[in-house]
Amino acid sequence: MLVANKSLLANFKGKHEGQSAIVFGTGPSLKKFKWSLLPEIPDVSAGVNYIIFQHDIKLDYYFSSHYIHRPGYNPPVHYANKIIERSWQNKDMKVFIGSSPYARWAEFSIKHVNKMHNATVFELTNKVGSGYFANDIVSMPFYNHSIIFSPIQLLLYAGIKKLYLVGCDCGGNHSCIDVKDGTGKIQSEREANHHVNFKRHWRKFVRFKMRHYPNLEVISINPVRLEGMFTDLYL
Repeated sequence: MLVANKSLLANFKGKHEGQSAIVFGTGPSLKKFKWSLLPEIPDVSAGVNYIIFQHDIKLDYYFSSHYIHRPGYNPPVHYANKIIERSWQNKDMKVFIGSSPYARWAEFSIKHVNKMHNATVFELTNKVGSGYFANDIVSMPFYNHSIIFSPIQLLLYAGIKKLYLVGCDCGGNHSCIDVKDGTGKIQSEREANHHVNFKRHWRKFVRFKMRHYPNLEVISINPVRLEGMFTDLYL
């Protein structure tokens, strides 16, 4: 199991105070996104999982926590290799790899993490409830269940005041079943249905936000299942 070093996260306190940020998920609505249609260019960008295969999206922060599992499909080494490759191509990108003792899927090995440029291991918790989102990422583990919450928790700790969400489609026909990982394979229908449950965690995030970050403005780009939860912007 990977071991987190929480002390390294203290450096992010207030790092992006008052700035805007954009976080990329990998839902199909990502295909509709165009930078030119945003009202501004966000100061900071972050993304998760298979977004690493999107070479046209340059990130300041990248987060992943485990291999994506599919029946009959062994954990793809090429996924870790792609993270390693991109981390060295863009040395300004900070890589975060999550560690959870209750992960349903295989974690990255310490061998892979050590090959990634500028990588930090962080701790995840599988506990459920708005009180388990981390407003202090040094003393608390990151809320798990969807990796998209990890960059958000870090950026809030860093002091952002505006957050754009892209590709957060929350399951069913709108999940990331058609987001490729470079092999041409896609996620299973079972995995798509599992993503439907993500919306309940977003509701818990809203309660967390209202308690700890009431002035944070959240703009959801081309929302599907998150429609009406934040400020909606259709491109």
